[in-house]
Amino acid sequence: MCFHIYYVSFIEFSSQIRNHLRCIYGNIIKLNSNIRILREGDKLNQLKKIDLIFFTILSIVAEFITAFSFSNLKSGFYFSFAIMIYIIFSIRWGNIAIVSLILSGLPLIFIQPIGNIQSIEIWKGILYYMIANATAALPMLIYGKRSRNKIVSSPLWLAGYVLVVFLSIAIGKEIALLIISQDPLGGVKYFLSEIFILVITILVLLILSRLKTKLVYDMHEFFKEEEIVIKDDYIKQIQEKGESETDGQNSNETI
Repeated sequence: MCFHIYYVSFIEFSSQIRNHLRCIYGNIIKLNSNIRILREGDKLNQLKKIDLIFFTILSIVAEFITAFSFSNLKSGFYFSFAIMIYIIFSIRWGNIAIVSLILSGLPLIFIQPIGNIQSIEIWKGILYYMIANATAALPMLIYGKRSRNKIVSSPLWLAGYVLVVFLSIAIGKEIALLIISQDPLGGVKYFLSEIFILVITILVLLILSRLKTKLVYDMHEFFKEEEIVIKDDYIKQIQEKGESETDGQNSNETI
């Protein structure tokens, strides 16, 4: 009888020990999961910096090649990739993308004239080719912190966003030209000259948005999805561990 009492007490004590160990094990897994999530946050910031450098350099080089070939090689055709690059970058990271579009105007200051003005002062070039581009950020500022994947999810949303960005830049160019040459129709002329580029940009982005490369994708949402996967893995590990220990406990009690 006493042996039976001791045996039952031992089983209960063992069960309590297993529960404590299971709790400790769960906390360890949770800690590792949190550390992993923090590492994902570090990856997000690192990727943002890499994108900023990459897209900025790409914009500057693209504008330099296009402007140089148009002015010196007499190509007779001017196609700016800077706005397309900005739109891709803005969907990925938001308003920080405006840095790439502003800096893309650097080579144009020394290569391209403004309208019929062949020789311009540096401040005018900075105003027209760089500062005026800052108005491209207005649509994203108005859109706010909502998921930018909604823009990509619908062809109409994406085409509308591209159109509004071009219109916003035209407003910036109009303000700059009013200061530089008092041209009241400068923004309208700019927008009309960019219609072909606008159409090509919409077509290219519609194609890119349908690819599975996640090039045109909200990176904050991408890392949130990764975080959910990490948490799901943690819950799954806890459940599997609990099931295995429950099976072991049942087998011991059967014995």
